[in-house]
Amino acid sequence: MNIKIISFIAVAIGLILIFLGTPAIIKTIPILKDLGDSIVKYIVIAGVIMVGVGIIIMMSTSEGRKHAYHHKTKMGEEVPIFHNKEIIGYRITK
Repeated sequence: MNIKIISFIAVAIGLILIFLGTPAIIKTIPILKDLGDSIVKYIVIAGVIMVGVGIIIMMSTSEGRKHAYHHKTKMGEEVPIFHNKEIIGYRITK
């Protein structure tokens, strides 16, 4: 499975866990009411952690990073050629 899909799933599950920890939802779902406040707090903390981990994974695998200039090819590594601050071309280094 693609790592971005996994990170989206982790964020979605985390948001659902945070949503389940709200007081209005706790009052409407009898199972959460029976668990007690301390367990519900742990559910919310787990949700926040899952959202954080999902966002970190999503950002670490993004292809649009500013310094992601070096692309690997079969012949070698592509390195940008700069003129002032603009990229005017690429060359291949081995």
